[in-house]
Formats: sequence, structure tokens, C-alpha cells
Amino acid sequence: MKTVFVETSNVKRFMDTAQGLLDREAGVPGIALVYGTRGLGKTQTAIRWAVQNGGIYIRAKKEWKAGWMLRELAVELGLVPRQRVEDLLGDIVGALLEKPRLVMVDEVNIPQTSILETIRDIHDLTENPFVFIGHDGIIPRLKRMAPLFDRILYLTEFKPLSVADLSDFAAACIDLPVQKNTIEAVLKRTDGNFRKSVMALKGMESRARSDRAASITPDHLPKSKRAA
Repeated sequence: MKTVFVETSNVKRFMDTAQGLLDREAGVPGIALVYGTRGLGKTQTAIRWAVQNGGIYIRAKKEWKAGWMLRELAVELGLVPRQRVEDLLGDIVGALLEKPRLVMVDEVNIPQTSILETIRDIHDLTENPFVFIGHDGIIPRLKRMAPLFDRILYLTEFKPLSVADLSDFAAACIDLPVQKNTIEAVLKRTDGNFRKSVMALKGMESRARSDRAASITPDHLPKSKRAA
């Protein structure tokens, strides 16, 4: 299997969201929420976008306090973190006013809500765009934080892979031909989970090569535990 990043429909929605935040008019709120079940590629998409476009990616932690979060953000912005929280906040605000850039905060389900309110403060002081990335249950949580939820310009859902998505991935990353009914069988088994689908195809490719098969067929998909 080749290592190639494939622009699925989810990736394209993420890119449109990011560009929309960057292109918005002054005074328009600049927060987006990217959400969906685990394993759909949200994190890898965000990291890749940050690397390619000069954005900032940080992952939330369960035990984050304001100082910890601000120090991580300061380091990613190329700043030397200072000790006092008010100094940290001032330095970050100054850096983002001088050079705005898209900041992506992953796993926003897990930190205390006060952390998300601190990020809202940074957004309000700078109008800098932010992308929150979360999974199931994040929308009800943010709705309880009305001042923050009101600033969300885009709600972008990562959805299960389609046949077209996985077919594009197979064409780019798998050397052996993959039949359409194989793609359908994999998606049925994985419920469209990107991570599980990739692992399934990787295993099927190995089995097909061991069988000296001309293409990957549904027969190369292992029997489910339920059927065993």
C-alpha cells in the first residue's frame, strides 16, 4: 500500500471551511466546528492543512488549565512562553494581531469549558479564525455555552466514507485492482470508518498477493467474528 493523502469529500469540506474562515469579512465571527465520529480522518486532515498552509494545530488535554493551554499555543506561535497567564495571553493576542493564522484545536470534547471560553476571548480580541474539532456530543456541549456557540460560523460534519471516497483511495494507494463490490463490502463491514477501511484494504491487499490474485475481491475480506 502506498502512503498517499487522498482528498475525500470530508477533506474537501474541511478545506472549504478553512478558506471560508480566512476569506470572511471583518467583524464576522471566525470560529468553525468540525465534528464527526472517531476514525473519519479529522485529525490527520487538520494536521496536514496546518503543515501545508502555515496554520497552527494543538490537541486539547483533559487536565488543561489556562496557563498550560496558553503555553502550548505560545510555543506553536514561535513565542517564548512567559510565566504569568496575563503576559502569555497578551503575547498571544499580539502575535495573532500581527500575523493572523488559522488555529485548530482538536479534541475539544475533553477540556474544561473554561478553556474554550479562554479561546473565545482570544478570538474576540483578535478576530483570528479558529477551528474546533470534536466528536459525538460536542454540539450539545457547545450549545450550553451560548456566547461561544453564537460565534460559530460553520458546522462541518465529517461523514462516513462513500463508495466514491474509498474507490479514490484504493486507486491512489493500492497497486492491485479493487472491484466495486469489494469497496461496498469493506464499507459495510466498517460502517464507513476511514481508519478501519484503510486497515481492511491493507490486509486484503496482503492476502491477495499471497494468493497471487489479479485483483482484490470480497473473498479477501476476513470473515467477521459474528460469522465465524
